[in-house]
Amino acid sequence: MIKKSFILLFILLIILLSTNLMAEEISFYAGEVKVERDNKIFNVKTLPFELKVEDKIIVDKDSRAEITFPSGNVIILAEETNINWNELQLMNAEQKQSAWYENIWTTVERLTTRRSELEQETSTATAAVRGDEDYIELYWKEDKIELPTDEKILQSISILEEMLVENEKLNDETISEIKYTIAQCYIQVEDIENAKNILNEIIIKYPDTDYGEDAKKQLELLETAQ
Repeated sequence: MIKKSFILLFILLIILLSTNLMAEEISFYAGEVKVERDNKIFNVKTLPFELKVEDKIIVDKDSRAEITFPSGNVIILAEETNINWNELQLMNAEQKQSAWYENIWTTVERLTTRRSELEQETSTATAAVRGDEDYIELYWKEDKIELPTDEKILQSISILEEMLVENEKLNDETISEIKYTIAQCYIQVEDIENAKNILNEIIIKYPDTDYGEDAKKQLELLETAQ
């Protein structure tokens, strides 16, 4: 019993250490980039340069830096930027929202406006072309995007679900795209349980579609976050 408890404690310690090791870092820079820490200023010379909570990043004129987050998000800092760690976290949150808007909400709008076309689609028709961005480059001085309200997102979910019911001859690629979009909408309004159920359905019923693989990755992220 003691041995088993020791093993569990050891595993927990490893998990905690590995979590702490994951931190924001300067993954690329050009020109002169500095970090102010404990009232001292360091020139960034080696990469990756791990950042700490108290750090302030200073990007000189004609320079730029890329900050990589543990989630894989990348933020590009333009020249003459001074930003602290807390501001970086806000930028990361804004980037996620902007990426959601660019990748998911535009898909919602495209699908809902194509509703009449989808009603005529057959099982042999070609699905709409999807975007291929790995991440959205969000610059510090970029204007904020006005995101749709939760109410509007929920209304869109209802429309997309109706599309699936009304159009029985949709091909698997289109069905999986619509379902994946619905799952992303549920994630945005923080209904994670419904999102996971739909992602699981895509994985089981449409594993060979493009969205089958995307659903696996998204489900893994949700499971890891809990």
